[in-house]
Amino acid sequence: VSDATRLKQGRGKGDRENYLPFLRIRDFSSLGRPHRPKGQKIKRHFELFSDLEYYVFCHLDFADDVYDIKEQFNLNLDETIRIARQLNIKHPPEKSDEKFIMTSDFLVIKNDGSKVVLSVKPISELKKKRVIQKLQIEFEYWKIQGVQWHLITENELNAIVLRNLREFREAYVLKLNHIDKFLIRLRKIDWKQNVKINEVIKRLSVDIKITYANGRSIFLQLLAKKIIRFDYTKAFSTEMPLHNFILTD
Repeated sequence: VSDATRLKQGRGKGDRENYLPFLRIRDFSSLGRPHRPKGQKIKRHFELFSDLEYYVFCHLDFADDVYDIKEQFNLNLDETIRIARQLNIKHPPEKSDEKFIMTSDFLVIKNDGSKVVLSVKPISELKKKRVIQKLQIEFEYWKIQGVQWHLITENELNAIVLRNLREFREAYVLKLNHIDKFLIRLRKIDWKQNVKINEVIKRLSVDIKITYANGRSIFLQLLAKKIIRFDYTKAFSTEMPLHNFILTD
């Protein structure tokens, strides 16, 4: 698919559910480990080209202060060409006179209307001169736009938080029955008591006649939906005491 075709298709335009990523997984024959998850915050499928992009997306999708997430966002070609010349850097692609439209991995719009751009790269890629050159162009582009730009590597991701979010997301997509019954009974419990979560799940699961596994999945889904909250920097375990959690209204 050519850049001209992508522009005609309206890619890179729209907001939230109506946004069309400039690049899509199906545009490429080989991408390594792409992901196409459906968002919790924004009800559409996202086009993510690597595990690392998916991990960053998990954080963004769960963040309270994020309003919109635009992945594979295209930059203005004339502007990136001008910046590349100014920096004395060959504009992508390196081995052709035809210029490709550059993209940023994530353009994030916060609830207050402010914007931040995230470029996601594994540390191993930062050893490559060409990768650094393209990042320089991208950085200067957003600097001119007055938008904060951040480089994200695996070192910036909290492994415990990520493990929690991935587990919650797996439960979030499940179609579960008896959630309302489970939640009604949860609201009748004293959340300040020292009883373990797994004991609560067992008790409620027996009460509404479902398996413990289903009860655990319901509890995780309520965490994913933020109906139940806790300190996500701590590794989630059903051995944790109930008073570590808060049931929202």
